[in-house]
Amino acid sequence: MSSSSLRAPSPTPTPSYVPSTFPQPSPTYVATTAPFPAPGYASQWGLGSPYSRSPSTLAHSPQLDADGFPRTLDDLHSYALASEPAATPVQDAQPPLVTRKRKAKKAAPEGARPIGPDGWEEVMAGMATYWATEGIEPRTTDSLKRKFNEMARKPKPTGDGEMPDRIRRAKDINKQIQDDVEMGNLQDDDNPNEPEEEEIPWSASDREDAPRARPLAQPARLSHTPSTSATDDVLVKQRRHVTSASKSTRQSKTSTLLANVSRAFDPDTQAERIQQREAIRAERSLFQSEISSLQGQLRDKQFKLVTVSMEKDKLIESLRTQLLEDARSLLAVQGELNGSL
Repeated sequence: MSSSSLRAPSPTPTPSYVPSTFPQPSPTYVATTAPFPAPGYASQWGLGSPYSRSPSTLAHSPQLDADGFPRTLDDLHSYALASEPAATPVQDAQPPLVTRKRKAKKAAPEGARPIGPDGWEEVMAGMATYWATEGIEPRTTDSLKRKFNEMARKPKPTGDGEMPDRIRRAKDINKQIQDDVEMGNLQDDDNPNEPEEEEIPWSASDREDAPRARPLAQPARLSHTPSTSATDDVLVKQRRHVTSASKSTRQSKTSTLLANVSRAFDPDTQAERIQQREAIRAERSLFQSEISSLQGQLRDKQFKLVTVSMEKDKLIESLRTQLLEDARSLLAVQGELNGSL
């Protein structure tokens, strides 16, 4: 057998998707199944004996992993044939990763709005279900309020910075809450356990002693001030100031509406309304005829006035002309008298 046949094939380039920590093929590496002895540095490995790292003198020796796990010739074969490296006993002996419980940092559910004294209780009920499902450590009501206010009052990033999706959702929910407060959508249902409010009649003489009606609470506006717990107090006060109509008031309004509708569709009422409209139209036509006659009389008087004014001007002009002629004749007579003397 010639020496040229004993040469190992030229090494193939390593693909880019193979990590550098995997054992690389050596240009002088010869498989153990060949019908000739293996190289000296390969014979020192042995079968199944672990080694730490390759000597620095062997430039073409297979590289080891960065974690220092021992590899053998069998490991090299398994790496070359298998898609993924098999787990070693050292990897199996390592302790499992400890998973820490993460605290809930999500905003309140989008369906609930913390408006009024019972708003945060509904939010906490929804969040408790979510925390139990996700296995998250629950928060207290004050902690959830502070976290939501902190995310809702977060300033916008400057430059090319992107706002996190969680902060954007908190800002959108806060804006929806402010819009609901401004529009009066306070999500307050009538409590059947509450007693009905009775209207107290006040006489005309006791109007000065009557209690003054409380002004409606102004809706809160969006601001860029830092987050404080005062916002929740303002929402609670607004909820208390807005009183719902009692059932008796609603019934009276309903009866009034029904009476108005029945009166509007009554035939007698419709006939009376038509007669009133005809009477109004007749009076309007009479007034229009009187106004037209008065306007005609006014035009006649104005024409007469203009005619009299023109006659007056003509008379004045004729008198002025006659006066000038009399003056000329007087001057002529005086000149003749002076010439005869």
